[in-house]
Amino acid sequence: MCEQQREADTAKIDAKQREQILALARDFPRLWENPNTPDRERKRIARLLLEDVTLTKGKEITLGVRFKGGATTVLTVPLPHPCWEIHRLDPAAIQEIDRLLEHHTEAEIAAILNARGLRTGYDRSFKAVGIQDAVRRHGMKSRWQRLRESGLLTSEEMAATLGTSTTMIWYWRCHGVLKGEEFGTNKFLYYPPTPELIKEVGYLLDSGSHHGLWSWGCRSGTLEGALVAVLAHQRRATTGGPKTAAVGPRPRPLPQ
Repeated sequence: MCEQQREADTAKIDAKQREQILALARDFPRLWENPNTPDRERKRIARLLLEDVTLTKGKEITLGVRFKGGATTVLTVPLPHPCWEIHRLDPAAIQEIDRLLEHHTEAEIAAILNARGLRTGYDRSFKAVGIQDAVRRHGMKSRWQRLRESGLLTSEEMAATLGTSTTMIWYWRCHGVLKGEEFGTNKFLYYPPTPELIKEVGYLLDSGSHHGLWSWGCRSGTLEGALVAVLAHQRRATTGGPKTAAVGPRPRPLPQ
């Protein structure tokens, strides 16, 4: 019945109409791929031409296409790549991130890669949070882990070692008395104190001179400067002079 109907429809088409239809078919790829053709028009064209499409997924995707006129065709297309694979970070960038983590924070690494013109898997500029995500995803050691493995201490550990507070540790680092390495924005790990440093800090604490503690580093940034402040305070207390000593600026608050 369908074959008879098709033959009847063909008989009604004259040569001119047939040529117009063939011309439209030849022009169809250009019309379909034209960026000015809206998607709604492509959908209308597909509905006019196609009866149905059957998809079978295996190692590849097989499409059984049946057109309105009864013609059929079979197409085979490869399976699409996973999203993570399409937007995978360049292996060279991964290797460079791993190398830079030895001496730089995530924010610094992002700035370095952007300055070199490198891009993420999504063709965007690098950001600190993206570097952190890449470190986790690719099993790299973080900046914090590397510093800890090299023996650096947290502010809490430094405070316990020196018998003081984390606020004082932050203050002394700001004035160069203690040395630390940044592993994040306003986040530091500290080099272990030497025996001499522990001894001098203990002396300051035992002296009870808070002026000496706060003065440590605010003027000279050295142990000698701290001792001078304590001795001057004790000397004034013995001679009856003013018991005040020069006090440096209060330390900046610790980062949250």
